[in-house]
Amino acid sequence: PFRTSMDYYGGCQQQHNGRFLIDNSNSGLDEASIKQAILYGLTFKKVGHKVVLIIGLESNVCEGIATEALLSLAQSDSLDHVVFVSDQERTLGKGVIQTNNLESALRKALELTDISDVIISCVKMWR
Repeated sequence: PFRTSMDYYGGCQQQHNGRFLIDNSNSGLDEASIKQAILYGLTFKKVGHKVVLIIGLESNVCEGIATEALLSLAQSDSLDHVVFVSDQERTLGKGVIQTNNLESALRKALELTDISDVIISCVKMWR
């Protein structure tokens, strides 16, 4: 895999099992950087290919983001699937899949995608 810094949203782009992975998961994640990562990730979408957003927060971060704010950011017709990371059971929107950590969310995103699809990862967590 290769990593290239994307200063304008703070994440990186890499290949992961043939998918474009836009990795913006970190402890400093905020709503603005999530929006920028989604917009950047959508530039890689090709006709007939899918975009999956992994969004949420792991329990060990000191400053969370409101769940409602995260779910509103995930409401986009451009996204084919949303995987929500949280250790608390929640009622989520239609088509939103819940996992309890980033590792299991990435496995789920890989199951939902094929070669050349796009995965955008925006999870507030310690790295």
